[in-house]
Amino acid sequence: MTELSIIIVNYNVRKLLEQALISIRKAVKGIQSEIFVVDNNSSDGSDIMIKEHFPDVQLISNKENLGFSKANNQALKLAKGSFICLINPDTIVQGDTFTTCLTYFKNNDDVGALGCKIINPDGTIQPACRRSFPTPWVAFSKIIGLARLFPNSKLFSKYNLSYHDPDKTIEVDAISGSFMMVRKKTIDEVGYLDESFFLFGEDLDWCYRIKEGGWKIVYLPLTKIIHYKGSSTQKAGFDSIKVFYQAMQIFVRKHYQKGFSLIPSWFLLMGIWIRGGFSFLIKSLKMISVPGIDLLFIQISLLLSIIMKFNNANVWYSYASINCIYSFVWLVSFSFVGLYSRGVKNLFKALEGVLAGFVINASITFFLPQYAFSRQVFIVAALLNSLFIPGWRILLFLATSSSHNRFFNFISSYMFQKRVLIVGTDTLAKRIMKRISNRTTHKYNIVGFVTSEKDDLLKTEISNKPVLGSLRDLKRLIIAHKINEIIFSPESMESKDLLNIIVDTKKLNIDFKIVPESDDMIIANTDIENFDDIPLVEFDYKIYRISNLILKRTFDLILSFLFFPLLIPFFLYILVSLKYSINRTYISDGTGGREKILVVYRNGKKLLHNLGMVTLLFEVMRGKLTFIGTELNFCGSHVNEYGFKPGLTSIVQLYNTKTDKEKFRLNEYYLRNYSLMLDLEILFKSVVKKLI
Repeated sequence: MTELSIIIVNYNVRKLLEQALISIRKAVKGIQSEIFVVDNNSSDGSDIMIKEHFPDVQLISNKENLGFSKANNQALKLAKGSFICLINPDTIVQGDTFTTCLTYFKNNDDVGALGCKIINPDGTIQPACRRSFPTPWVAFSKIIGLARLFPNSKLFSKYNLSYHDPDKTIEVDAISGSFMMVRKKTIDEVGYLDESFFLFGEDLDWCYRIKEGGWKIVYLPLTKIIHYKGSSTQKAGFDSIKVFYQAMQIFVRKHYQKGFSLIPSWFLLMGIWIRGGFSFLIKSLKMISVPGIDLLFIQISLLLSIIMKFNNANVWYSYASINCIYSFVWLVSFSFVGLYSRGVKNLFKALEGVLAGFVINASITFFLPQYAFSRQVFIVAALLNSLFIPGWRILLFLATSSSHNRFFNFISSYMFQKRVLIVGTDTLAKRIMKRISNRTTHKYNIVGFVTSEKDDLLKTEISNKPVLGSLRDLKRLIIAHKINEIIFSPESMESKDLLNIIVDTKKLNIDFKIVPESDDMIIANTDIENFDDIPLVEFDYKIYRISNLILKRTFDLILSFLFFPLLIPFFLYILVSLKYSINRTYISDGTGGREKILVVYRNGKKLLHNLGMVTLLFEVMRGKLTFIGTELNFCGSHVNEYGFKPGLTSIVQLYNTKTDKEKFRLNEYYLRNYSLMLDLEILFKSVVKKLI
């Protein structure tokens, strides 16, 4: 008969999980036990590690992150032990932990659940291992910080019971879900974990129901575990503090709905609002800090140009209304060219933004002279902007590069440091890591490695940097670790896979670099940076820039509106003709999905040229198609996943390419080198090709 069932819910902490299982395996010797690991769709090879190194463990692999409660319940329904232990994967148990807890249970039949002493890696106790329920006063003391200010006060510190001797066994309201041993009979009476709690709060809720059922809950410090708190939540890509307060809200509304529920509900809501407001304020300040500095220098440029022209700084006030428009145009231009999304010290983008702002403001001067500066003032201000906007970035970068001052180091890390992921775990990836680490003048922070399908998914660390996961979870890793740049090792990547990744993450403003495999690789319009003997080619797919997307859509609208009236007679002919019909059909939409469009049929066959252009031009106007795009693929044919719309014609059709390899190279060329002139060239050549 199974005496003990151990359940672990894992999410992307493979290395810690392995340590936990090793310690558990030693601690259960002599106990009839079973071990469950429920993996919540980890991308770090946790499931492979378990299958290879712990074949006796019962593994449940989920295809999505179900949260803590649902995952535990999956194993609870299968557990056969008389006692169940829920334990986190980022823990290490003492050799006597399970035997000590089981002995206490057997000697105390009225105990339904117990928890042991839980300590941090530095030896300090984790407060959550013994708690009280969040009654109105307890919740109020916790939220406003009285418990932290007066940890030894029975009045203020009741939530975490910090006034109690941590080495004394006591009955408590609740224990931590990171280690919770529960009697099977108790679970049969009170039920499983409440799945409305995704993370946090489910252990508190379970303890509440256990106490309501007449069972005791005990804090047992006779044994202990080490808990590396927060390892999973740090990699989850969400605000864990906000999730915690939301869980507290659910708990209060569920159990304190009657009586004094309004007070803690308002306190908890206030805690969420304060936390959310503070986070929003910090993010907002970060977002506006760099544009704010640019705005300051725009004003300095204007003031200096006014002084040069009028020898009177007070004239600056008379330009206030015009100044607002001009300053707004400059800032929008900087954002439009990608200055704020592509890195603070991108000097080329700074100059490009100054030039774009100059052209737009000059147009305002020409068409609306009554809303304009003096031409001399405007030109001098523009010249000064071309010095100041890139200039302050250069000076700040030079100042922070060689400084050891803590403040300058903070500024440097915020404005210039790039958080980098290296895709690949092969020899070349290690060389890239070594070269970048040796370049101390560059502000690179290698966060870790990502494995590809070709790599060993069981690697946990390379050159003292962690292997964070695999390519299938790259988007989550980018968000969770705030990544700015990704470097690919070509030995681990196929070109087509690289393109798919860039398309999938194009909205995250990530810089992509790769070591070129050969000289015939297309590297036009890219930046090349050398780390000693390793050249890194920066991939800049121009078609995904906001300015180019707007330009392309504008071009489509103008051209389709010009031609469409000419096709109205043909549209009427199609409607009255018995040979023709118009039906909806599916095409690939450019992102791996499908889209419905109207297509002309003649005698049951699709007509894509001549009269067929009537409906296709209409779809261009609607934004379903574009004039120049990828091949027009219908449902059942090859799916277009290049990330841009199908077109009436394409660079592939222009060159009549047949092989997939050549199609890929041509489409990749179009992605990187997109411009309005390139579209016009392809369109002109396609029309000429049809005519001859």
